[in-house]
Amino acid sequence: MAVPTDLVLIGCVKSKSARPVRAAELFTGTLFEGRRAFAQVSGVPWYILSAKFGLLAPDDVIGPYDVYLADQPHAYRQAWGEFVCARLAALHRDLTGQTIEVHAGAAYVDPLRVPLGKLGARLATPTEHLGLGEQLAWYSSQRSRRADPPSVDRTVREVAALTAALTDQSRARTPGEFLAVGRDGFNRPGLYSW
Repeated sequence: MAVPTDLVLIGCVKSKSARPVRAAELFTGTLFEGRRAFAQVSGVPWYILSAKFGLLAPDDVIGPYDVYLADQPHAYRQAWGEFVCARLAALHRDLTGQTIEVHAGAAYVDPLRVPLGKLGARLATPTEHLGLGEQLAWYSSQRSRRADPPSVDRTVREVAALTAALTDQSRARTPGEFLAVGRDGFNRPGLYSW
């Protein structure tokens, strides 16, 4: 059984827009589009790994740049990995036991291994050993698999059940009954507490 993913990180690519835009739109090309589409439907927070800026939120506005992490010295890559993980820890507090799924090349994944391990996070790299064509096929298959609407159906069912429970007159209380319970009767999570 697959371990649920808590965060998704996607690697940047060389091809970029010629003007400043949101980070999610700056990088172009089929591979990045596949990664981005996967991250967007993952249902978990996601970020873009940038050789220049470290960790980018999808809505961060940046201009084009030309920095490739693999071309940087080992010390730069190591500091980059520490910086990215420090940003993640600042944004998400405790990463202990969290699964961080990374969709990027080895130049971006390798500097994250040790710092993520120090933070107690698990690193998942589902496309790590796939060639470019295999990665594109993988993202395509994931898109079609995730495009199924069961999660929407489940949400609709959950909302319907909640609505039914809240409108069930047999469970309703009069204001007098509500007040008679007193503060201790509502000292647990629920509609009228906390």
